[in-house]
Amino acid sequence: MVDTVKSRDAAIEVGRMIDEHKGSDTVVIDVHEQSSWTSYFVISTINSVGHLKGLTRQLKKFAQRARCKCTASTQTHSRRWMGTD
Repeated sequence: MVDTVKSRDAAIEVGRMIDEHKGSDTVVIDVHEQSSWTSYFVISTINSVGHLKGLTRQLKKFAQRARCKCTASTQTHSRRWMGTD
């Protein structure tokens, strides 16, 4: 089982990092009781495709520094949103 305190702290840190890089309306949602594959969703509004790509690079760097067990895959679903594990 994943350490929920560590997961929560990491999700909050990701939310803060997104805010620092001009993401807006950022929320951290606890889904550990509803999901078997993740504990938190971090959702934010990004201003442009370039902003999204830059923020994705920052998220991957954050994951490396934090030694997160992340798949670091990025899926572009449209020009309007992207999912990163």
